Amino acid sequence: MDTLAVPLAIARHPYPAVRGYGYAAPHLLLWGGVWIVGFLSGYVFPAQANRIWVPLNMLGFTGSVLIARYYRVQGVRAQTRNMWRVLVLMLTCVAFVFVSYLVFQPRESAWLRHT
Repeated sequence: MDTLAVPLAIARHPYPAVRGYGYAAPHLLLWGGVWIVGFLSGYVFPAQANRIWVPLNMLGFTGSVLIARYYRVQGVRAQTRNMWRVLVLMLTCVAFVFVSYLVFQPRESAWLRHT
């Protein structure tokens, strides 16, 4: 059984609201996994948290693009005219976070030193 068979079936549903869930489900699962791994690894390895989040975000971004392409190949038009807007929005968010880290250098908090 194809892993995206259920989301594709939902994406072909006649009601637009249900189709929206079908388009969003794989992305939400992917980013939920990225966030779980990121926050757990940041808790276990706090000194390496910044180095862990960058590749995880790149993985999530790449996965989102691949999921969108998969839907496109399967014949489901997941609002492809808005795909470039979503891509620009994602890149803008990544750039904002990157610049924020450059401007506001994260420091070790006091409670980490005493534990």
